[in-house]
Amino acid sequence: MVHRCERESSEQETTKLETIMKTKLQLQLAIIAPLVDIHTLWSRDYDDSFSDPINKDWTEGLEAKDWKCWQSEIRASIVKNGELVSGSAYLGGTWEKTGGKPHISNPEISGYEPQMTEEALEELLSRIGKHDSESQIKAALKHIKEVMQASYKAQMQPA
Repeated sequence: MVHRCERESSEQETTKLETIMKTKLQLQLAIIAPLVDIHTLWSRDYDDSFSDPINKDWTEGLEAKDWKCWQSEIRASIVKNGELVSGSAYLGGTWEKTGGKPHISNPEISGYEPQMTEEALEELLSRIGKHDSESQIKAALKHIKEVMQASYKAQMQPA
C-alpha cells in the first residue's frame, strides 16, 4: 500500500510540494536500499518564462495564466553519525496546468526520473565515504541502469 502525504507552504509566492507518494522506481529502490530515503520535491520555477522564445513552439495559442512552471528535485538521503547526508538532482522548466499538482500529473518527471535518481545517488555516494548503506546504494545504481536499459530496448522495438 502506498501512503500519500502532502505538504504545501507559501512564502512570498513560492510554492513547494513535498510528497511521500512513491513512484514505481522509488518503491523498487526502497526494497533494494532500505537505508536510503529517495523522494521527489517540486517547487515553483520562477526562472523560466512562458514568453521565453525557447517555449514558443508549444505555447503558441495558450494563455500564460493557465500554466505554472515547476522545478523538480530527486533527493536521496541517509543518516550518518546522527546527521542527514543527501545527494540531489534537479530539473527546471516543467510546465503544468495551473491548479494541477505535478507530483500527481507528472510523477516520473517527464521520463527523467531514473537519470535524476541515478545522479542523486551518485552524489550521495560521493559524500558518505564508508557507510553501511554503500553497498545498498551501489545495488540501487545497478538496478537503475537495468531499468534504463530495458526502457531503451523497449523504445527501440518496432511498433
